[in-house]
Amino acid sequence: MPSVLNDIDIFYMNSVNERLRCLSVGQDYRSAEKGKVLLYTTGVKVVRDTYDKCLRVKKILQTHMVRYEERDISMSRDNHRQLAERLGLAGTSTVELPQVFADGLHIGVGQSLPKAQLFDEN
Repeated sequence: MPSVLNDIDIFYMNSVNERLRCLSVGQDYRSAEKGKVLLYTTGVKVVRDTYDKCLRVKKILQTHMVRYEERDISMSRDNHRQLAERLGLAGTSTVELPQVFADGLHIGVGQSLPKAQLFDEN
């Protein structure tokens, strides 16, 4: 069973350019979020595919016993604005979910998770 650190390494390798772009935008979250995993999700079930992706990512984190802070962008405009800023999409109303950040760095969007983890039914 792969470790969480291996999964995070995969995310880092897959999103180096994205992380660099996000680091250059807005404030530096690295020091404020050291040791934290943030998960931006939605609790709105209208877009079923997005809602299901959010649930899968939460399940993966819980399976690996990763403590995370969930920020539901459907319940808070501030969460939505912050996520858009972090992704360099300030001023837009559309962001892809779920989004994962660790230690203030963008790890990736839920669909960039390894397929073995996305469909793990354990």
